[in-house]
Order: sequence, then structure tokens, then C-alpha cells
Amino acid sequence: MNYKRIVIENQINIKNQLNFQAYIDGCLKLDYFFTKFVEYRECYRRYPSINKWREFVVISLLENLSKNKKLKFDMAGINSNKKLKENIYSYQKNKILLYDFCFSCALDFYDKNNITINSLSMEICYEMIIDKIKDDFNGLHLAREIETNIFSRLSKIDNSNRFENSIGHNSILNELETELYKTIENLENPEYNNLFSLDKVLLQLSYKISSKNIIYNLNYLKTILSNERCFSYQRLNSNNIIAKKYIEISKMLLSILNPKEKKLINLRYGLDADRRHTLIDIYEMNKYKNYKELFEELTRALWKLKICWPNQILYKLLFCCEEEYEEESIF
Repeated sequence: MNYKRIVIENQINIKNQLNFQAYIDGCLKLDYFFTKFVEYRECYRRYPSINKWREFVVISLLENLSKNKKLKFDMAGINSNKKLKENIYSYQKNKILLYDFCFSCALDFYDKNNITINSLSMEICYEMIIDKIKDDFNGLHLAREIETNIFSRLSKIDNSNRFENSIGHNSILNELETELYKTIENLENPEYNNLFSLDKVLLQLSYKISSKNIIYNLNYLKTILSNERCFSYQRLNSNNIIAKKYIEISKMLLSILNPKEKKLINLRYGLDADRRHTLIDIYEMNKYKNYKELFEELTRALWKLKICWPNQILYKLLFCCEEEYEEESIF
């Protein structure tokens, strides 16, 4: 089987008996905090600073205490903004590690059982992993226990092999191709917001994209890039006003990326007081070997951000717009 997703982080050797309890505890700890981030936006019609965010969580926790409700958050973890940011960073790195490990296990299961890896099978992986990270990790401590549990869960999917193989071997390529084709159709439509249209596709499909996807659709990708330079250059080559307003949270977004990804995201979206640039400009500035390498790196970085932050804040800080479509949050 020649399809493998773009790896989020360095994969863990699933044959090792690693103790995952610390990663699991860290992954579950801050869900409440990120839920309150979205609630703050709904209440006040703006995103909070880290200090306002923390205050909002504390008030909510005190209200729950007054009603004898069970707390879902560790009060000691928010005794200062610095401590809270450290906890958030740890939480997000653990979440990236867990997703990467769980996807590796699921893909191994598909490979051993000769199940076609396509958009549907990846969607099943994704939903199963979200469910497990939220609810089912209690009592699982070792890598092998988690792997066995995932294998057991996937094996219960009725007729998955027959159904997925009936879709066709090339179906894995079709979703990205379809989205890119739609993007190209709307490039010159003044009523269609095509600034960062490619980036939104990569963010939306992130975990379904492979190197093979990128190679197969390279002509479409280059067409979008050429259009970006011709028609959107002035708009892209400007400061990110939203990121400047929320500079602290912008820096938190960058903190979970490796140095190369951080530089790419900063150049693209201007999160760290930099100007935004077209992808062709970034390709030339960073001296990439080829466009495949650029798209893989951008997809990997956006996938990490998607795992760790609500869509609402990503759209606002990266693309300076509201989310355009309904998508179930991973929080």
C-alpha cells in the first residue's frame, strides 16, 4: 500500500512499551479552558487576551462551585498567566503526540487488513481518535494497550473492507482535487473571498492529505499560486492587524511548531509582527527544493494548529475572517 498521510510529528515506535499516562492526563486537562475560549467569543463578540480568558474561566469555576457542580479543571493550573501558558503548551504538544501515535496505529491496522486507505477510512480514523481522546483513555497506560484498543474499535466497523474498496482505489485523491478545482473556478469571482482559499482547503483536509495527493494535484496547486501572485499580492503583502491585536495568543499558536514551521507560518500569516507573503515569495525566500516540500510543510503546520486550537480562532488569526462552513470542533 503506497499511501501514507503526511506525518504530524516524528512517529513513535508502536512496538515500544511507552508509558502514555502523562500524555493522556495532559491531553484531558485543558478541554474546559478551550471551551471557555469559544464561550467568551460568543458572550462578548471578541476574542479574549490571555488574562481575560483566565478570568473568564475562574469566574465560571467559582459559579460551578457555588452550585456544587463537579469541576472539570485543575485550579492550581491557572494560578498565573505564565503557569497557564506553560500548561497549555504542554497540553497541545501532548495532543499532537497522541494524534500522531493513534493515526499510526490505525493506518497499521488498515494495512494489515488490506483496507483501502481513502477519505472515508481517514474520516473514520479521525472521528475514532477524537472520541477516544475525549472519553476512552481511562485505564490505558501503555502504548501497546492503546494500540490494541484502537485495533479492537476499528475491527467492529461492519463491512468496512467491502464498503471502502467499493469506492475505488483513486478516491483518496478526489477530495483534495475537488476542493482545488472549486477554488480555481472561483479565483476571479469578485464575490468569492479567495484570499487564503488554498490554505483553508489544506486546513480543512489536513489529516486526509498525503504526499501522493500533493504530487497528483501539483498543477492545480501551482495554478492557485500563480493567481495569488497576480491578483492578491498587495493584499497578502500587508500586516496582519488581527494578529497584532492578539499578539500574546498569536505567539502561543507559533510555540507548538518547530523552527522551520514557525518561520513558514509567520511569513505566511504575519503572526509575529511580520508581513504576510505569497507562497511563491516564501518558496523563493526559504529556498525549498520543490513545491511538494512547501505544501507538505504547510499542511503539517496547519494540521498541528487544527489539533490544538478551535477553528474560530484559527480563521480569525490566520485568515482574518470568520469560519465559512460548519465543522464539528475537536474540543
